[in-house]
Amino acid sequence: MTRNEKGYRVQKTLNSAAFYQLIWTNPDSSKQFSNYYEIDVIKDHAPVATIENLNQFILLSKKDSLKIDLKTKLTDDYGLSHAQIIATVSKGSGEAIKFREEKIRFDRPQKIVGKQVTASKILDLIRLGLQPGDELYFHIAVEDNKTPAPNYTRTETYFIELQDTSSVVFSTDAGLGVDLMPEYFRSQRQIIIDSEKLLREKKRITKENFNGRSNDLAHDQKVLRLRYGEFLGEEFQSSIGPQSPITEEQAEDVEKTFGHSHDSENEHNHVEEKDPSNNPSKSAGDKKSSTLDDFVHAHDGEQEATFFIQSIKAKLKAAVTIMWDAELYLRLYQPEKSLPYQYKALKLLKEISQDSRIYVHRTGFDPPPLKEEQRLTGDLNDIQNSTTNERREVGKQYPNIRVALSEIEKLLQQTSVALTPEVKGVLTRAGQELGVIALRTPGSHLQTLSLLNAVIHERSSEPKKNSLMKIRESFWEILPREPMTPQARSIGTHDLDLQFLKNLELSNP
Repeated sequence: MTRNEKGYRVQKTLNSAAFYQLIWTNPDSSKQFSNYYEIDVIKDHAPVATIENLNQFILLSKKDSLKIDLKTKLTDDYGLSHAQIIATVSKGSGEAIKFREEKIRFDRPQKIVGKQVTASKILDLIRLGLQPGDELYFHIAVEDNKTPAPNYTRTETYFIELQDTSSVVFSTDAGLGVDLMPEYFRSQRQIIIDSEKLLREKKRITKENFNGRSNDLAHDQKVLRLRYGEFLGEEFQSSIGPQSPITEEQAEDVEKTFGHSHDSENEHNHVEEKDPSNNPSKSAGDKKSSTLDDFVHAHDGEQEATFFIQSIKAKLKAAVTIMWDAELYLRLYQPEKSLPYQYKALKLLKEISQDSRIYVHRTGFDPPPLKEEQRLTGDLNDIQNSTTNERREVGKQYPNIRVALSEIEKLLQQTSVALTPEVKGVLTRAGQELGVIALRTPGSHLQTLSLLNAVIHERSSEPKKNSLMKIRESFWEILPREPMTPQARSIGTHDLDLQFLKNLELSNP
């Protein structure tokens, strides 16, 4: 401690709870001790930052204001020292995406100081370099004034996307006027939902819009049909045809309206078309192939290139056939006639998904068979008790306190209490152990430490026996309880009880 004009002073940085005692020397070289006093250290918590006026996901168009007013509330239990905005600009898409990170300071206030601060910033998206299709990710990073290492916290990440109104549509069939390269394949259920929605909106939209949406749904049905056809091993559209023929009038109308001159297996005329009427060997070849079909088991045909069993395969072929009819009526701008076929296809697809599942039989515990000759006999000769002998050497806790308790019991038996240097040494070592316990739970044993210190230095204001009894009580509370060990208990009996039992045996021979 250092002396100044007002007295003595000491300064120390504490990271955990503690207690202290003052010791001073008198002019006559005698020492005096004060009581113990508690020091409670309150942990410094991390700052708290909240953004109050923005949603976590924001989508903007070029018509919206591209200046975002950001307001955040910063609080800390002791004081703030620094805060900033960590922003990341994302440009491009796919493998060509690029990121740029910037650290932005708040406009108001210029310096973050105090326990509670409301900071604001105008985020200019054009100044940050955002263009249509780009995204901005940002969060608030805050630090407090804790030394030597400050506490750090951050908010959740907020997203701002500048919508891109321009998009490139790839199309490989100009005749149909639809996108043949969709980002995903619609499910049969989604096609049904869109068809029902189209019928509900029929009176509110124009005929051209209605026909266009019906044609788009027909294309989606076609894509789904082709996708399921791949599972059947069908490589060309010509081999996925329905089992029941379509009328010539329907086929001619669909071909004239939606057909394409190259929609065939020989799509680009790589092979010269031949007239089947000038091929004299055609009829002979057909007769030969039909004869071999009864005896040959082909594995490389389109019909056999599938992993499905025959029952599932038949249902899948039926579903694909029904999809043809559903697509046909959508091409004819008649969704109401297409819906029954769509529901039938959905029902078959559900049955296929159920049939392809694998069910495992639940098995339980099968106990060993019982011997009927030993059942209900009560024979326990073959049953043995499991016994285990285990011996552990466990060191006892607080050995000095246990020794001090023994010495205190001896002192309390004396008429006049006199502490020898050996006893004072035992009590001092017990006080050191008690000090360690007091550091874990500050304030719980400070009074006992002060009383023990007064007894050792013989400056207690109350009788020593009373002080020792309080110290003994506190020591007993500290010591852990010993586990109970199994042992035989002796029951105390009176002579009258024994005489009663003896007379009872004589009266009932």
